[in-house]
Amino acid sequence: MATYNQRNGTTTTTLILTPAQLLERGYACGCAADFLRTRPSDATVRSKLGHLGLGTLTDVFGTSSMDTVIKRIGDIHAGSTSLVRNPAADKIDKADKDFSDNSRYAIDRGAKLVTVAVGHVEFYNAVTGNTTYKIPRAVSVTKYQ
Repeated sequence: MATYNQRNGTTTTTLILTPAQLLERGYACGCAADFLRTRPSDATVRSKLGHLGLGTLTDVFGTSSMDTVIKRIGDIHAGSTSLVRNPAADKIDKADKDFSDNSRYAIDRGAKLVTVAVGHVEFYNAVTGNTTYKIPRAVSVTKYQ
């Protein structure tokens, strides 16, 4: 079993989303933060994430496969302590707020699309240094359209 630590990622991802898609990604980030704080059952993960689009799962969890999301959550819980997971969950909560706030601002401006830059928190193998899992931690708007 691998031992995991967390760090801020050094790259950002650019996404072009509707206000509704921003909200959906915010919800998924909130779920991710909750899942890191308390190990959920597989059924809970499926229940909370099952209605989300594949693009949302990919943008937030790095995969469109629910089974892979569940496996990664289990791996992180098995290979790290709350001293690693909780600070990461706090960062992910910020991304949840950023996605939600940016959605509201887009609606207020009448924007149909929003370009955002997404920074990530990474869970990495403490021995190899390889990143195995990344989740949004900060979201900033670069353009309203």
